[in-house]
Amino acid sequence: MTINIAIIGCGKRFREFYLDPLLQLKKDKRINFVSLYSRNIQNHSDLESIFQCKLSNKLSDVISRKDIDLIILTLPIDLRKKIFSNINFRPRFLLTESPFTNNLSEFYKYKNILEKKLINFEVFEDKFFYNYSEYQNLNLTKVIIFNKLWAHHALGFLFKITNIKSEELNNITYKIYGKLEIFKISFNNFSFYYVFSKNKNDAERKNGRIKVYGRNNKIIKLKQMKLSTNDTKKAIFDSITNLINLDKKKMYSKNYLESENTIITLMKFMRKFNLKKINSIQIYFLKIFFKFHSFF
Repeated sequence: MTINIAIIGCGKRFREFYLDPLLQLKKDKRINFVSLYSRNIQNHSDLESIFQCKLSNKLSDVISRKDIDLIILTLPIDLRKKIFSNINFRPRFLLTESPFTNNLSEFYKYKNILEKKLINFEVFEDKFFYNYSEYQNLNLTKVIIFNKLWAHHALGFLFKITNIKSEELNNITYKIYGKLEIFKISFNNFSFYYVFSKNKNDAERKNGRIKVYGRNNKIIKLKQMKLSTNDTKKAIFDSITNLINLDKKKMYSKNYLESENTIITLMKFMRKFNLKKINSIQIYFLKIFFKFHSFF
């Protein structure tokens, strides 16, 4: 089956990572391009010949079309949220980027908006869709990530190598050690340490230094996190395929997106109010509070 696809946002990242997997899907006769949107069409006019469809700088030209099955949305987060809320935005499938929202209340709000419109959506978290074969079948007890990855990327990696579920979250602790902020996120029989510097100039985002511990509390893996452009392209190909096939067991949004937003929001909450620890009961009621807050 071939589905009609539209792209909203054709900037540098789109060209670098999305172009090749989309052309492969077109070659495989899985997708057919019908519309492209970019604010600056002069810089992207070549895409009309590449995809053999119209390029427009009017967002309504894409959103108002009824023949589009899948929309890929690569705009900044605030623009994405406006599009989610647009009454005419009703594709059958949506692929958007990470982070999905800024906090847990927004997660519940926009998830509800999309589901009410019967939109099947996926969030492309590249650190989740990569196949970390060297981490499979390891008896893990602890993972430490040092100051290198944004929290949503770090959690995407964690979920991939551990298959941890949100109901296993027991508590989160927070402390400041010199210039470092250290969050310990404890699950059943497993701990995740997210360590980073309060000085943003110390952060090196491209490579993530990771320590992985086994049951004997010895380091069994120590490496730099560095994925190639081809890794990201393959991850995009897989995420699109999972979405249009509705392979929910492999979809990040169906299995881990709520957990990601829960943990990141609680980390922000603890930092803001200088809380040293929150337990599973407090986490339960805070999630209820944020869900209630999403209606306002």
